Amino acid sequence: MTLWKRISEMDVAGALDELGTSTGGLQETEAQGRLEIHGPNEIQFRKPHPIFRFLKQFQSLLVYILLTVAVFTAFIGEWIDTAVITGVVVLNSIIGFIQEGKASEAIESLQKFTESYSTVIREGKEMRIPARLLVPGDITVLGVGERVPADIRLIESKNLHVDESALTGESVPVEKDPSPLKGEDILRGEFRNILFSGTLITEGRALGAVISTGRETELGRIAERVKEVDVKTPLLEKIDEFSRTIALAVVSLAVFNFIAAILFGYDAVLSFLASTSLAVAAIPEGLPAVLTVTLALAVRAMAERNAIVRNLPSVETLGSVTVICSDKTGTLTRNEMTVKSIYAGGVNYEVEGVGYSDDGEITLDGSRIKEPPEPLLRILKCGLNCNNASVADERLHGDPTEVALIVAAHKGGVRERAGRVDEVPFDSTRKYMAVLTEDGLIQAKGSPEQIIEMCSHELTEKGLKSIEKDRLMDKIHEMASEGMRVLAFAEKRHSGTGIHDYDLNDMTLLGFQGMIDPPRPEAIEAVGKCKSAGIRIIMITGDHAATAGTVAAELGIETGRVLTGPELSSMGTDEIRKSLEDCNVFARVTPDHKYTLTEILRENGEIVAMTGDGVNDAPALKMADIGVAMGSGTEVARESADMVLADDNFATIVAAVSEGRNVYERIRRIIYYVLPTSGGQALIILLSFLLAPVSPTFSASLPLLPLQILWINMFDGVFLALPLVAEASDESVLEKPPRDPGTGIVDYTFIRKVGLVSAAMAISGLAVFYIGVSRGLDVTVARTVTFTTVILVHVFYLLTARSLDKSVIRIPLTNRWVATGIIITVTVTLFIVYVPGLEVIFRTSPFPSEWWGIIIPFSLTGLISIEAEKYIMGRLKDE
Repeated sequence: MTLWKRISEMDVAGALDELGTSTGGLQETEAQGRLEIHGPNEIQFRKPHPIFRFLKQFQSLLVYILLTVAVFTAFIGEWIDTAVITGVVVLNSIIGFIQEGKASEAIESLQKFTESYSTVIREGKEMRIPARLLVPGDITVLGVGERVPADIRLIESKNLHVDESALTGESVPVEKDPSPLKGEDILRGEFRNILFSGTLITEGRALGAVISTGRETELGRIAERVKEVDVKTPLLEKIDEFSRTIALAVVSLAVFNFIAAILFGYDAVLSFLASTSLAVAAIPEGLPAVLTVTLALAVRAMAERNAIVRNLPSVETLGSVTVICSDKTGTLTRNEMTVKSIYAGGVNYEVEGVGYSDDGEITLDGSRIKEPPEPLLRILKCGLNCNNASVADERLHGDPTEVALIVAAHKGGVRERAGRVDEVPFDSTRKYMAVLTEDGLIQAKGSPEQIIEMCSHELTEKGLKSIEKDRLMDKIHEMASEGMRVLAFAEKRHSGTGIHDYDLNDMTLLGFQGMIDPPRPEAIEAVGKCKSAGIRIIMITGDHAATAGTVAAELGIETGRVLTGPELSSMGTDEIRKSLEDCNVFARVTPDHKYTLTEILRENGEIVAMTGDGVNDAPALKMADIGVAMGSGTEVARESADMVLADDNFATIVAAVSEGRNVYERIRRIIYYVLPTSGGQALIILLSFLLAPVSPTFSASLPLLPLQILWINMFDGVFLALPLVAEASDESVLEKPPRDPGTGIVDYTFIRKVGLVSAAMAISGLAVFYIGVSRGLDVTVARTVTFTTVILVHVFYLLTARSLDKSVIRIPLTNRWVATGIIITVTVTLFIVYVPGLEVIFRTSPFPSEWWGIIIPFSLTGLISIEAEKYIMGRLKDE
């Protein structure tokens, strides 16, 4: 049993003795000693050092192979090749490093706060100290509006209510008192005498002894558990798989080429140079950088919509989710209790509007109530007077339930509060609150069952009549079944100057007010869009089952049945897995339940997103494929999430889903373009060696050198592949179901297209090299012709690669970046070919202008082959 659970069963004296303290507080020297033992009262999230974050960018098989090639080129004295290869790797790592740094800065900007202070008693004196200096045994004083700074055992309390929604998800404040707990209280999870770190005092005051601080608190325990979870996103898994495949193929081809060259009798250095060329040709060096920039641009687009992405792949992952598990309070709902129904004088009234705004009216059968009838007027006055919430600076402060009653009174035109003479505060034993006003009225509110027992009459439109308990209980159940929290109201005349419990009898029942925490309007729309996108929504909340079911129905979530936390606790893993087939609403759950549900969904093959803002959400946020936290949420939730919604708007998730799906299509389009360029160049090198025994042309030299291939891959990746990111997005992307999570980036259609273009490029490159050497061109000039041809194959292929199925003549060139990239590529190529000085670096040489008549036709082979494939496959599909 944990320390705080053991202390909760002790009386106050026993608890103080266990903690080694007294009501006079600790001595300063003792507090300093305990601070050294337990450390500061703060939860620290270890952030990786910038050096380690930079080195992390090198963790890729493709990068490892390139660095190996760089080492070998340095070994044989090819220093230019070494410098260029190393520069490519470093450039890609810098891009990823900078982007992750920007994301971290954005998250930290959300966490602007001044250091919090706490009131403590030390050496018998009350003082204010930084909350991080609190230690176990400190005696703390807490009041309304204060955040509980540590786990605390109550010593004294007065009308104390605490909002624990950040920890439990329960939207209704919990009453607390210092009395010892019994075993059955602990079994029910009712820790009335413990205040938990991170919760908020909404009413009353408290004196307590600190039990635990920092990571030893319940909040800290959750934070530590979060650190243990490490989930790799589907995109990273697919790219890793893709990289492993390419790496295996590259190494195999290079080794095969080297062995074959040696067997054919070639010089070992030349054989190694050729094999290195093959490896460099086959590796899409520009792909990591292009993918990083693609994701970074998506991150920027999301930031403009108030979604801050902490790591790049999260954008695409959200686009592939099949299930969103969402907390209710503050995420799907406004976290503002709202009176929706009033039963007064035997009549049902509806209340318009949501949240703490006065906008809205009280209606009867759809018609506005201009002048409230007497029963309605009296219940509104009772709710306003029997109330400890306050209005300051034109804002409402206090318990959400009491704030809701003030707002309802204002909507009915009741704004003047009667002066208060005396009060009987609410507690869990009485289950009611009562006040005596200056005009001699006792007004009470509380549990309907308790208030009804205190009444002998009911106020109707025709006056008083004897109370009918059965009929009233039916009415209460009717309102509760609609997910409303129901409060009853009563009053009586009183001639005394104070009130006691024995005065609260023979009262007149005024009626009931039913309230809910309303759904966000934008969340309703967002849920609808997610459903049309084939994404399942599961609501996981700490609230009551009836309330959860009603809110889910209003949001448009298919409820089926509602399972509660105790029911989940009694189930095994297989039973929970079975329940997930038809249950979309889980109520009264604990943080462990949320974690378990997310874990099982992932085991079922779902791609899971978890949204939330409380400490209770953190483990599931970390376990999910992508965690989405609210910007106003707790620090633990934000640190655990992959994405933070700065505007707390659930609807932003829909924009993220759309952006994520389009990102995946962009990535496929880029890979579809980049792979043939690498494959074609690799085939040029491999085939030149295979043809060497029968052709003097290819036995003498390579058609392309490693540096030339590397330049093509990198320059082409930036100026031709990257502009594909700006291609128009698919507007119907949210009308399609999520893709199968098991589907790889590359499929059969993909392989067919890549194979065609690679073959076309290889044939073109080898052909122009052979023609050049056969017609007496110097080998360097022939290589330059081949170099130019391969680049132009890329240029023409880009025009058709903008779509996987549409013909080039049906794709309007509205993407100015593609046009700009083509112009830059052609211009730079001409500079490399004809500008003196660059030939030293690129080992090129100018060729006669008549050779353009040979280069251009061969450059069209990639475009023509894919256009033919699109035409044939389109005809077969139509048939």
